[in-house]
Amino acid sequence: MRVLNFGPEKCMIERMRDNPHYETADLKAPIARFRLDITNIDRPDEYFDMVIAHHVLEHVDEDSRALRELYRVTRPGGMGVISVPLDLSRDITYENPEITDPDERFLHFGGEDHKRYYARDFDALLAEPGFEVIPYRCNEPDEIRYSLTRGQQIYICRKPG
Repeated sequence: MRVLNFGPEKCMIERMRDNPHYETADLKAPIARFRLDITNIDRPDEYFDMVIAHHVLEHVDEDSRALRELYRVTRPGGMGVISVPLDLSRDITYENPEITDPDERFLHFGGEDHKRYYARDFDALLAEPGFEVIPYRCNEPDEIRYSLTRGQQIYICRKPG
């Protein structure tokens, strides 16, 4: 499978070490092989069987553009695995660019470099470019095995075709 993994983690790199079609990407992280902008992915249309973005979108100014790019580079029938900081007690994703103090951003968004805190509308944001979306939450011990925080929800996205 051709896999593009934004914001790769060591555990995924280790699991995929025998796959010559596994590409790691990030703008800054030295662990990533390629310096790619998730809002302008330098790969052909429908190139990957799977795209992964684990806790990446909250760092991106134009997250809807990033989602359109992930959709563009995924082949028909291909999959996406996407996770973000999520507050399921909220209906609508919380953003406020007027909050610029790093400590205040951390309090509001869970990280000084985070742009937003996602909510129950995240399914709709993923579906906007065309993905079919399945929210998934696993139980212990799989949370530990897959490097997820307790109660974290991930989204399995499928490109129709």
